[in-house]
Amino acid sequence: MNILQRIFTNYYEEIKYTLHPRASEIENIEKMINCGDPSFGGAMYGYPHCGNLKSVPFRYHSRFCPSCGNKYSMERTTSMSFKLVNVQHRHCVFTIDENLRDFSLQDRTLLHCFFHSVASVIFHMFFKMNKSKNFTLGYIMVLHTFGRDLKWNSHIHCLISEGGYSYNDVFVTFHYNRHEDEKYVEKTLPAMDFIKRLIIHIPEKHFKMIRYDGIYARLPAGCFQFTRTLTTVFPIKKKRLQCD
Repeated sequence: MNILQRIFTNYYEEIKYTLHPRASEIENIEKMINCGDPSFGGAMYGYPHCGNLKSVPFRYHSRFCPSCGNKYSMERTTSMSFKLVNVQHRHCVFTIDENLRDFSLQDRTLLHCFFHSVASVIFHMFFKMNKSKNFTLGYIMVLHTFGRDLKWNSHIHCLISEGGYSYNDVFVTFHYNRHEDEKYVEKTLPAMDFIKRLIIHIPEKHFKMIRYDGIYARLPAGCFQFTRTLTTVFPIKKKRLQCD
């Protein structure tokens, strides 16, 4: 049991009945306290050559737990590194006025607005610098709600690519056989023009592209099934007319 587990275990009852923690808080506290406790189950591994057994207790994978949180941070960092494109990136920190911080503490839905605000600032700044080019940049935002003294200090660390991706430089080549003479035709279009040609053929929701009528029409609800007698219709014989 690590130091945090001992502290929260000793003060668990007082935390629960005096601080009245939120549901997500009490859930993560309990996960952290019980993380790695063999009494809550585990897995047994055996070594076939020497016959030794090793018991590994289950983890609860809470980021509030020091062990699990550290592992989560390392895995997240590795995952991010594989997603980054090969360009220079810049680290920026976005924060808010100290007098406004308590509002997001009382109403945590405002943290969503914080993300949207940061994204808006980045786009405005980027497109102001590149007015003539249709670029899409990349950025990763990470919210921290604490300062070094552990007080509520919500701020966002943002990793921003110094370059962008231009969709105007991407072309799509496709081919088809022309209906009139089955001639092979190859066309190359800008990606957005190609997308426009495709999406115009998406029907409206609930619009039926296949319909049945006549003897293939569905029977209305409540109607009885009846036997249909089909009359064969022979095609009219064509006659060739000769002109004198």
